[in-house]
Amino acid sequence: MLSNDINRIAFTDIAALVEDHVAEGLHIEYKEVLPGRSDEEKKEFLTDTTAFANTDGGFIVFGVKEQRNSQGRPTGVPKELAPISGQNLDAEIQRLEDILKDNVHPRLLGVRFRVINGVGGGDFVVLRIPAAPSGPHVITFNRPAFRVYSRRSTGKYPLDVDEIRSFFVGTAALSSRMQDF
Repeated sequence: MLSNDINRIAFTDIAALVEDHVAEGLHIEYKEVLPGRSDEEKKEFLTDTTAFANTDGGFIVFGVKEQRNSQGRPTGVPKELAPISGQNLDAEIQRLEDILKDNVHPRLLGVRFRVINGVGGGDFVVLRIPAAPSGPHVITFNRPAFRVYSRRSTGKYPLDVDEIRSFFVGTAALSSRMQDF
């Protein structure tokens, strides 16, 4: 698994995830490419990120190709490294940070990107999303109403009203315990 200290993650860690066939789960997701500029790609990025924040936190690793099933859908199991090349990664990370800043409420705190140099050309981008102490975080992008996402071992899902209520009760209890401490 990846270190919670994003500065300690190296190319060998990403290569080991692929080599060991570490499947996506509660704390990790793979993407072959960085999110594009279409509304659908932005929405997918926002739901992935807020789902991690609203659960336990986790990582999105960009530059990893997934195995596909017989219908051509990703299985969540890494197939091979697919380093990102030909992009200004600093500018792309700034764009993604702006998408998060402008379209998530309350703002996500502690989200970190890291570019990791690949061996033989191309790079990988790792996004570390911490668990949110002040949530739930909702997506405001192109939505007349809020949608709140969480994560389970098989991926992200929208919370229903009871789950949102439980989240607020849990957050209030955590705040109270912190004050008592």
